[in-house]
Order: sequence, then structure tokens, then C-alpha cells
Amino acid sequence: MSAETACLRCGGAQLISAHLEHPIAFCMDHETHHGVQHLGIKAALCQDCGHVEFFVPDPSQIVKRRESEGIVVLQEEDF
Repeated sequence: MSAETACLRCGGAQLISAHLEHPIAFCMDHETHHGVQHLGIKAALCQDCGHVEFFVPDPSQIVKRRESEGIVVLQEEDF
């Protein structure tokens, strides 16, 4: 679970850890649309007020993926 031990909305301590079963695709590069990444997302659900807080367990993976994939910018001649 994230470093949060209390609900960000109500401050309650009754949090349940959860995760999405299927990764979600995020467009990380709005200009070329080459930056689509599938990220596994976790969540903390508050039993007191029902608030759900989503987070990526290891944010450094986002940076590492972009560097290793060598995100390429489309050029006009590619069309």
C-alpha cells in the first residue's frame, strides 16, 4: 500500500488495500501518442467514507519505461 495510513478525505484509519486486475493504458505523450503505457494501479479504499485513492506502487517505473522504450517523435514525412 502507499505511504498513506489515513484517508485523504476524512482522515479515517480504516483503509483496505486493493488493485486493478487489468493494467490501464495511459497516454504519456499527448503530441505524438507514442507514449502509451500500461500501468498496474493499486488503490486504498476507506471503509469510513468510501473514498478511493489510486496510485502507482513504483512511480520510478514510469520514467524507466520511457527511457528504455526510446520514445520517438513522429515527423511530418512519416505520414
